[in-house]
Parts: sequence; C-alpha cells; structure tokens
Amino acid sequence: MPSNPRKQVRLKKESAMLSDPDFWENIFRVISSGEPTKSVARYYTMPLNKMLSYIKADSDLSGRYEDARSARAMFHAERIEKIANDVEAGDLDANAARVSLDARKFLASRLDPHIWGDKQRIDITTNDVTKLHLEAIRELGMSENVIEHIEHDEEVRLSD
Repeated sequence: MPSNPRKQVRLKKESAMLSDPDFWENIFRVISSGEPTKSVARYYTMPLNKMLSYIKADSDLSGRYEDARSARAMFHAERIEKIANDVEAGDLDANAARVSLDARKFLASRLDPHIWGDKQRIDITTNDVTKLHLEAIRELGMSENVIEHIEHDEEVRLSD
C-alpha cells in the first residue's frame, strides 16, 4: 500500500527541523521566556511526544531543556513579584491577583522543584559498622571465636 504523500512531506519536514541546531535554539529560547512546551510544539506543527522523545534521547538537548524549564520557572517567579507590586500600587484587584499568584507558584514549583518546590528531600544512607567490621575480620581469616565474641558484645550493647 503506497504511503500518503502529505504524510511523507510532513515527516521529511519534521526530520529536517529536528536535526537543525537553530530549531532547538529557538525552541529553548521560547520556553525560557515562559511559553509552555506544548504551545511551542503546536506553533512548529511538531507532535509534542515526538519532540520530547527526541529531547530525551539526546543528553545535550535534555540538559538544555532542563535549563529552559528552570528559566521558565524563574520567569513565573518574576511575574509573581510584578503582580504583587501591581496589587500594592492598586493597579490590580487583590482577588484576581491571588488566582494568578497561586497558578504561577504552582507552575514554578513543578518546573523547577529544586528551587521553588515546597518539599525538601533529604537522602540518608547508613552503614552498619559492626557488619563491616565482621566482614573485614572474616576476610582476614580470623577465627570464628573472635567473630562470635564481637557479635555477642554487640547484642549486649544494643540490649542495654
């Protein structure tokens, strides 16, 4: 079954855009200035999933995309400041501003959670030094009596 000629032209155009460094420069510049990725993809008549898959597959593009998202989060944070100033100056209704502020805070927290997120994540890794010590003794080939004595002392210490 022959392919649709329009589809072939569209796929060829998409392929040319995806391989053009200027295309990506424009994409990331527009995203950095506050536009959603979906709107940018729609403007270029590029399927969003295809564009995101291409970004994910290339580590350089992934890094640049994350930078653009962080810049977009900063854009929304700066807009929050401007809206607050407008409310204080009496140029904007406080209730209307509250809706806008909440939406922009949400966007900023999702686009760059490391800086604007509400939750802090702390990863803690612990090592049981006693187990490491016993493994080292076993590696050295020391007798089982020494190991049993150390294990017994550890149990006594923990029960106290």
